[in-house]
Amino acid sequence: MKRYEREAFLKTFGIFFISLLLFASILASFYYNEQKHTMEEQIFIEMKAFTYDFKSSSFKVDIVPKNESIDEFNLQPCLEGMCGYFVLPNTTNSFFKVILPQEKFNELLHAIFLKVVFLYMLVFFSILLFALFYSFYALHPLKKALHLLEEFLKDLIHDLNTPVTSILLNTRWLAKQNPSEALERIELGARSISSLHKNLEAIHNGFIQNYETIELSNFLHVRANPFQKLYPHLHFHFHLSPCNLYCDVDAL
Repeated sequence: MKRYEREAFLKTFGIFFISLLLFASILASFYYNEQKHTMEEQIFIEMKAFTYDFKSSSFKVDIVPKNESIDEFNLQPCLEGMCGYFVLPNTTNSFFKVILPQEKFNELLHAIFLKVVFLYMLVFFSILLFALFYSFYALHPLKKALHLLEEFLKDLIHDLNTPVTSILLNTRWLAKQNPSEALERIELGARSISSLHKNLEAIHNGFIQNYETIELSNFLHVRANPFQKLYPHLHFHFHLSPCNLYCDVDAL
């Protein structure tokens, strides 16, 4: 897998995986709260049943005076743990206070937490596998298109290399036999095409940037020099303040 393919895959996988994982985390939070609420309702029902026979060893019981802050219909936290309050028969001034110790309540809560974590891990690995499959599947057409483009680029590089090399060799040989300005222009044009060929080859092989500091004015003069020879009637003038660039020369 090449660099750009790996980058596209990681971005696609990351966005898809994180989005689904965030959604799963929200669902897990709701599920945990719902399970906790269901457990508290079940405990409250068991406490109410306990007030009829007092046969459960999980609860403790006490009698407390009536208080307006007491909620008769829901489980409430108290100093001893979690408590339920139930009206005593034949009286309206006192309540049964049924107590579930905090340690036992924490054990039940921890069991729910482990259950949610187990389910969450199953969902996590399912999302991971699905995201991997989706990323490979989604990028397959792009990978196929890039492969065709690479093959075209490879053929183009090969087709450019042969004639450009031939032109350069023959113009140099002719220049030795009979130097002329026309041959020099042909050679400059061939070198420009050769430079393009090298750039295409670098892209095909995976372009590695090589940063260096260059002086902008000198760089422009060097780049303009071949055009000056190709087009003698044109004159290039640069009026620049001193400026240095830190970049890859071949990328400019």
